[in-house]
Amino acid sequence: FELPPSTGRAVSCPASGDCALAGTAADANGHIQAYVIRTNSGDQSGAQFLTSDAILNVGGTALVNSVSCASAGNCAVVGHYTDATGRWQPFIAEEKDGTWQSATAVPGIAALDAGHFSDLQSVSCPSPGNCAAVGFYTDASGNGQVLTTDEVNGTWGNAARMPGQSNQGHFSPQASVSCWSAGKCATGGVIITPTALQAIVSAESPTASATLTANTATVKFGHEQSAHLV
Repeated sequence: FELPPSTGRAVSCPASGDCALAGTAADANGHIQAYVIRTNSGDQSGAQFLTSDAILNVGGTALVNSVSCASAGNCAVVGHYTDATGRWQPFIAEEKDGTWQSATAVPGIAALDAGHFSDLQSVSCPSPGNCAAVGFYTDASGNGQVLTTDEVNGTWGNAARMPGQSNQGHFSPQASVSCWSAGKCATGGVIITPTALQAIVSAESPTASATLTANTATVKFGHEQSAHLV
Protein backbone atom coordinates (compact mmCIF):
# COMPACT_ATOMS: atom_id res chain seq x y z
CA PHE A 1 0.00 0.00 0.00
CA GLU A 2 1.05 3.61 -0.56
CA LEU A 3 2.37 5.69 2.29
CA PRO A 4 2.14 9.46 2.67
CA PRO A 5 5.45 11.36 2.58
CA SER A 6 6.80 10.02 5.83
CA THR A 7 9.18 7.67 7.56
CA GLY A 8 7.78 4.33 8.68
CA ARG A 9 9.55 3.31 11.85
CA ALA A 10 7.84 0.20 13.22
CA VAL A 11 5.19 -2.38 12.35
CA SER A 12 3.26 -5.04 14.27
CA CYS A 13 0.82 -7.58 12.78
CA PRO A 14 -1.28 -9.49 15.35
CA ALA A 15 -3.18 -11.35 12.61
CA SER A 16 -2.87 -12.04 8.90
CA GLY A 17 -3.72 -8.88 6.97
CA ASP A 18 -4.11 -6.83 10.14
CA CYS A 19 -1.15 -4.59 10.87
CA ALA A 20 -0.28 -1.30 12.53
CA LEU A 21 2.48 0.77 10.93
CA ALA A 22 3.81 3.68 12.97
CA GLY A 23 6.21 6.39 11.98
CA THR A 24 6.77 10.11 11.61
CA ALA A 25 5.41 12.61 9.09
CA ALA A 26 5.18 16.37 8.67
CA ASP A 27 1.89 18.04 9.57
CA ALA A 28 0.35 21.05 7.83
CA ASN A 29 2.72 23.34 9.74
CA GLY A 30 5.79 21.37 8.73
CA HIS A 31 6.28 19.97 12.23
CA ILE A 32 7.25 16.32 12.64
CA GLN A 33 4.53 14.26 14.30
CA ALA A 34 4.02 10.61 15.24
CA TYR A 35 1.40 8.80 13.19
CA VAL A 36 -0.11 5.35 12.73
CA ILE A 37 -1.74 3.57 9.78
CA ARG A 38 -3.90 0.42 10.12
CA THR A 39 -4.51 -2.28 7.54
CA ASN A 40 -7.37 -4.76 7.78
CA SER A 41 -7.62 -7.57 5.23
CA GLY A 42 -5.72 -5.46 2.76
CA ASP A 43 -7.71 -2.25 3.32
CA GLN A 44 -5.64 0.72 4.49
CA SER A 45 -6.79 3.44 6.83
CA GLY A 46 -5.59 7.00 6.52
CA ALA A 47 -2.69 8.14 8.64
CA GLN A 48 -3.76 9.27 12.11
CA PHE A 49 -1.51 11.65 13.99
CA LEU A 50 -0.85 10.62 17.58
CA THR A 51 0.93 13.86 18.51
CA SER A 52 0.41 17.47 17.46
CA ASP A 53 1.50 20.95 18.48
CA ALA A 54 -1.41 20.89 20.95
CA ILE A 55 -0.84 17.29 22.07
CA LEU A 56 2.52 17.08 23.88
CA ASN A 57 4.73 17.96 20.91
CA VAL A 58 5.04 21.73 21.37
CA GLY A 59 8.70 21.54 20.31
CA GLY A 60 7.63 20.29 16.88
CA THR A 61 9.59 17.03 16.56
CA ALA A 62 8.25 13.63 17.59
CA LEU A 63 9.72 10.22 16.80
CA VAL A 64 8.16 6.75 16.94
CA ASN A 65 10.47 3.93 18.03
CA SER A 66 8.27 0.87 18.49
CA VAL A 67 4.74 -0.54 18.14
CA SER A 68 3.29 -3.74 19.58
CA CYS A 69 -0.19 -5.18 19.02
CA ALA A 70 -1.50 -7.77 21.46
CA SER A 71 -4.50 -8.44 19.23
CA ALA A 72 -6.33 -6.80 16.35
CA GLY A 73 -7.38 -3.33 17.52
CA ASN A 74 -5.25 -3.35 20.67
CA CYS A 75 -1.81 -1.83 20.20
CA ALA A 76 0.71 0.47 21.87
CA VAL A 77 3.21 2.90 20.31
CA VAL A 78 6.15 4.47 22.14
CA GLY A 79 8.70 7.12 21.27
CA HIS A 80 9.54 10.68 22.22
CA TYR A 81 8.37 14.22 21.59
CA THR A 82 10.09 17.56 22.19
CA ASP A 83 8.91 19.98 24.84
CA ALA A 84 8.93 23.78 24.68
CA THR A 85 12.69 23.87 25.31
CA GLY A 86 13.46 21.20 22.68
CA ARG A 87 14.19 18.44 25.18
CA TRP A 88 13.17 14.84 24.52
CA GLN A 89 10.31 13.44 26.59
CA PRO A 90 8.82 9.93 26.22
CA PHE A 91 5.25 9.25 25.11
CA ILE A 92 2.84 6.33 24.95
CA ALA A 93 -0.12 6.07 22.57
CA GLU A 94 -2.63 3.22 22.62
CA GLU A 95 -5.31 1.69 20.48
CA LYS A 96 -8.11 0.11 22.50
CA ASP A 97 -10.81 -1.97 20.84
CA GLY A 98 -10.02 -0.42 17.46
CA THR A 99 -9.83 3.24 18.53
CA TRP A 100 -6.51 5.08 18.72
CA GLN A 101 -6.07 7.54 21.56
CA SER A 102 -3.79 10.57 21.51
CA ALA A 103 -0.28 10.22 22.88
CA THR A 104 0.22 10.79 26.60
CA ALA A 105 3.27 11.52 28.72
CA VAL A 106 4.74 8.71 30.79
CA PRO A 107 3.44 8.88 34.37
CA GLY A 108 6.10 9.89 36.89
CA ILE A 109 8.77 10.80 34.32
CA ALA A 110 9.20 14.37 35.57
CA ALA A 111 10.31 13.18 39.00
CA LEU A 112 12.74 10.62 37.55
CA ASP A 113 14.28 12.48 34.60
CA ALA A 114 16.41 15.06 36.43
CA GLY A 115 18.57 15.57 33.32
CA HIS A 116 15.53 16.37 31.16
CA PHE A 117 16.42 13.98 28.32
CA SER A 118 14.52 10.71 28.00
CA ASP A 119 12.97 8.32 25.49
CA LEU A 120 11.02 5.07 25.26
CA GLN A 121 12.65 2.82 22.68
CA SER A 122 10.72 -0.44 22.74
CA VAL A 123 7.33 -1.80 23.80
CA SER A 124 5.89 -5.31 24.01
CA CYS A 125 2.25 -6.19 24.74
CA PRO A 126 1.57 -9.90 25.33
CA SER A 127 -2.15 -9.32 25.95
CA PRO A 128 -4.56 -6.36 25.66
CA GLY A 129 -3.95 -3.88 28.51
CA ASN A 130 -0.68 -5.53 29.57
CA CYS A 131 2.54 -4.07 28.16
CA ALA A 132 6.13 -3.30 29.11
CA ALA A 133 8.18 -0.43 27.68
CA VAL A 134 11.87 0.38 28.10
CA GLY A 135 14.20 3.21 27.16
CA PHE A 136 16.43 5.67 28.96
CA TYR A 137 16.43 8.84 31.06
CA THR A 138 19.21 11.08 32.36
CA ASP A 139 19.98 11.48 36.04
CA ALA A 140 21.13 14.60 37.87
CA SER A 141 24.75 13.89 36.85
CA GLY A 142 23.80 13.70 33.19
CA ASN A 143 24.29 9.94 32.95
CA GLY A 144 21.80 7.85 30.98
CA GLN A 145 19.94 5.26 33.04
CA VAL A 146 17.57 2.49 32.01
CA LEU A 147 13.92 3.55 32.06
CA THR A 148 11.05 1.09 32.39
CA THR A 149 7.29 1.33 32.75
CA ASP A 150 4.59 -1.35 32.78
CA GLU A 151 0.92 -1.35 31.90
CA VAL A 152 -1.14 -3.70 34.07
CA ASN A 153 -4.80 -4.34 33.29
CA GLY A 154 -5.05 -1.15 31.23
CA THR A 155 -3.22 1.24 33.57
CA TRP A 156 0.36 2.43 33.06
CA GLY A 157 2.52 2.60 36.15
CA ASN A 158 5.05 5.29 37.00
CA ALA A 159 8.36 5.48 35.18
CA ALA A 160 11.09 3.70 37.12
CA ARG A 161 14.80 3.05 36.96
CA MET A 162 15.46 -0.57 36.07
CA PRO A 163 16.93 -2.42 39.07
CA GLY A 164 20.60 -3.30 38.75
CA GLN A 165 24.06 -1.98 39.46
CA SER A 166 24.13 1.46 41.04
CA ASN A 167 26.22 2.96 38.23
CA GLN A 168 24.76 1.97 34.88
CA GLY A 169 27.34 3.85 32.83
CA HIS A 170 27.49 7.15 31.00
CA PHE A 171 24.65 6.20 28.68
CA SER A 172 22.47 3.12 29.01
CA PRO A 173 19.84 2.77 26.29
CA GLN A 174 17.65 -0.29 26.67
CA ALA A 175 16.84 -0.98 23.04
CA SER A 176 14.48 -3.94 23.09
CA VAL A 177 11.88 -5.67 25.25
CA SER A 178 9.89 -8.84 24.58
CA CYS A 179 7.14 -10.26 26.79
CA TRP A 180 5.87 -13.82 26.47
CA SER A 181 3.07 -13.24 28.99
CA ALA A 182 1.93 -10.48 31.36
CA GLY A 183 4.72 -9.80 33.85
CA LYS A 184 7.17 -12.11 32.05
CA CYS A 185 9.55 -10.06 29.90
CA ALA A 186 13.19 -9.85 28.86
CA THR A 187 15.08 -6.72 27.81
CA GLY A 188 18.37 -6.06 26.08
CA GLY A 189 20.62 -3.07 25.56
CA VAL A 190 24.08 -1.70 26.28
CA ILE A 191 26.02 0.33 28.80
CA ILE A 192 28.42 2.79 27.22
CA THR A 193 31.58 3.27 29.28
CA PRO A 194 34.80 5.13 28.37
CA THR A 195 36.49 1.89 27.27
CA ALA A 196 33.82 -0.54 26.12
CA LEU A 197 30.25 -1.44 25.39
CA GLN A 198 28.75 -3.78 27.96
CA ALA A 199 25.70 -5.81 27.10
CA ILE A 200 22.96 -5.42 29.67
CA VAL A 201 20.07 -7.82 29.96
CA SER A 202 17.28 -8.19 32.48
CA ALA A 203 14.09 -10.14 32.95
CA GLU A 204 10.98 -10.00 35.10
CA SER A 205 11.03 -13.80 35.36
CA PRO A 206 13.49 -14.83 38.13
CA THR A 207 14.58 -18.00 36.28
CA ALA A 208 15.19 -16.16 33.04
CA SER A 209 16.98 -13.36 34.86
CA ALA A 210 19.53 -15.78 36.36
CA THR A 211 20.24 -17.24 32.92
CA LEU A 212 20.56 -13.84 31.30
CA THR A 213 22.90 -12.58 34.01
CA ALA A 214 25.17 -15.59 33.47
CA ASN A 215 25.41 -14.76 29.75
CA THR A 216 26.01 -11.01 30.09
CA ALA A 217 29.40 -9.99 28.71
CA THR A 218 31.52 -6.92 28.09
CA VAL A 219 31.57 -6.02 24.41
CA LYS A 220 34.54 -4.08 23.01
CA PHE A 221 33.89 -1.47 20.35
CA GLY A 222 33.66 -3.20 16.95
CA HIS A 223 33.04 -6.65 18.42
CA GLU A 224 29.59 -8.10 18.96
CA GLN A 225 28.57 -10.69 21.50
CA SER A 226 25.07 -11.71 22.35
CA ALA A 227 23.48 -12.57 25.65
CA HIS A 228 20.60 -14.98 25.31
CA LEU A 229 18.35 -17.49 26.99
CA VAL A 230 19.50 -21.11 26.87
